Amino acid sequence: MKEFCKLLFISLMLISCTANTAVYLRDNMSGTISVVFNVKSEFERIRKELLATLGGEEVANMPLFPVDDIKKYFKDIGQESGLKLLEIKEKGDSIKLVIEFDNLGEIFKDYLEKDKIPMLRAENKDGKNIIDIDINIKNVTRIVNENKEYINDALAALLPSEEVKMSGKEYRDVLVYFLSDFTSRANELIDNSNIRVQIKTSRKIHDQFGFRQINLNTLEFELDMVKGLSLENPIRLRLVY
Repeated sequence: MKEFCKLLFISLMLISCTANTAVYLRDNMSGTISVVFNVKSEFERIRKELLATLGGEEVANMPLFPVDDIKKYFKDIGQESGLKLLEIKEKGDSIKLVIEFDNLGEIFKDYLEKDKIPMLRAENKDGKNIIDIDINIKNVTRIVNENKEYINDALAALLPSEEVKMSGKEYRDVLVYFLSDFTSRANELIDNSNIRVQIKTSRKIHDQFGFRQINLNTLEFELDMVKGLSLENPIRLRLVY
């Protein structure tokens, strides 16, 4: 339950923040990722009441950025999983993380063997590194259903579902309606929340889908958080280098 609550917290934070991410991929699919989250101050103001309603006291009592938990994860579990925390820096409503990761194919090996419809695939084929991401309403609904025992009615109404599909606009309207019980600035809280990702590869990109290609070894991707979380359209990305 604790891990699912943390995922819930991150998802809620995403609808009220901007995130800038830089990824560097080496020849063997290892690399580094740098992420800067900037959370809107209005989210912090209503955070405890909002999260208590959706997830109970355990989630509500989590700090905005659980720095100690993050450090502990990378110390206890992360390194065994091929992840190393290089930097963590918190400042007010923002946090920066720099993480080094080993070969993605090895990191996700167990996940790929167990999951019949994985959200991420990473493999080397014919000398080329292939990374596919497919986040769709079907595989997200499955994850939600596997954690139903931790979900109350208020939270269920906010989660994407294969049974009750919503457009990005409909999902935004639902969020605004719900958040209006906590703040008069619901529109401001979720508007202009987005994630920007730049990926640089150590060698030439042979194929890509879903990105904007900048040059021979650089891609960019930008996603409106609310539209993305609604999963009106699947998030499908492909990189071959």
